[in-house]
Amino acid sequence: MGQRYFDGEEVLFSDLVRILAELIECMEELVTMFNNEVATNPKDKMNPEAIRHDTGKRVTQEISYQVDMAKAETLDALGEPEAGTELVWRYL
Repeated sequence: MGQRYFDGEEVLFSDLVRILAELIECMEELVTMFNNEVATNPKDKMNPEAIRHDTGKRVTQEISYQVDMAKAETLDALGEPEAGTELVWRYL
């Protein structure tokens, strides 16, 4: 949302966005160091693009899970536990 509004500035969780960006940068440096210093055989080298792609899928799945659990809790609090239970059953 920050890219469409607020001149591209992250308004919500800006500290977390910055920390995550720093963490990603450090992990990329570690992968590069591993590939250059440890992996002597080309087949042992890590593929940063494959890691990014796989991680992106997992993040999307985790976000969906967290959103559905929040919705389920909200529905339960609003007196609609059956609707919340339907959301939870997707993950069981």
